[in-house]
Amino acid sequence: DPGAWVLAAALFSWQLPHFMALAWMCQDDYARGGFRMLPKFDPTGSRTAAVALRHCALLLPLGAVAVALHVTSPWFAGEAALLAAAMGAGALAFRANPTAASARKLFRGSLLYLPLLLAALAVHRQPNSHTVTWQDVRQEAHTAAARAAALLPEQLQPGRVWQQLQELQGGLHLPKLRPVEERYGLVLQQLQGMKCPSRAYGDSVGEQGACSGSAGAAEQPASAGAAAVDEAASAGQ
Repeated sequence: DPGAWVLAAALFSWQLPHFMALAWMCQDDYARGGFRMLPKFDPTGSRTAAVALRHCALLLPLGAVAVALHVTSPWFAGEAALLAAAMGAGALAFRANPTAASARKLFRGSLLYLPLLLAALAVHRQPNSHTVTWQDVRQEAHTAAARAAALLPEQLQPGRVWQQLQELQGGLHLPKLRPVEERYGLVLQQLQGMKCPSRAYGDSVGEQGACSGSAGAAEQPASAGAAAVDEAASAGQ
C-alpha cells in the first residue's frame, strides 16, 4: 500500500533529529550506561547536527510524494513541507550552536512535528479505492499456507504427516474411555464414604465424649464397692 510506505518513511526520517537531540543532551548518561552514541565521539556536535539536518531535508518532499501517490489531497504537501521546515530550522540552530539549549529546542520541535503530521495525514487522506472481502482474506491465507508448506521437506508435508498418522492409528493402544454416566456413577460411589471436614470433626468429638462417659460409669461402681469394703472393715474392728 503506498500509504504504508509514506508513513514508514516519515517515521524513519523523523526519529533521527529526535534522537540526535536527545543523545546530545544525555550523552554523559548514555556513556555511563555503556551505550556508545555518536555525540560522545563528536565533541563539536557538527556530525550530530548534520545527521539531524539531513533527515529534516528528507522530510520536505514527503507531502508531495504522498500527493503523487494519491494518498492525500494537495493540501498535505504544503503542510508537511512547513512542518519539516520548522523542524529543520531547529536543526540549523543546533548546528550553528550545538548546546544543550539548542538541542532541547530541536527535541521539543520533533515532539510537535509527529502528531501534527499524523493529524494532517488523517485529515487530508484520500479514501481507499480498493475493497477487500473475507473471501479474499481467506484465499490469501490459504495461498500463504500453501507456499509455506511447499518449503517444508516431503516428510513434513501436512498431507504426508496426516497419512502417516492414519497408518499408525491401527497400531496405537489407546485407553478405552468409559461412558459419561458410568464415570459419574464411579465418582458418586467414591464420594459416599467421604465426610466434610466439619462433620468429621463433630463425629470425632462425639465419639470421644461417649468413650469418656462410659469410662466414668465404669469407674463409679468400682469406687462404691471400695467404700463398702472400708465400712465393713471398720465395723469388724
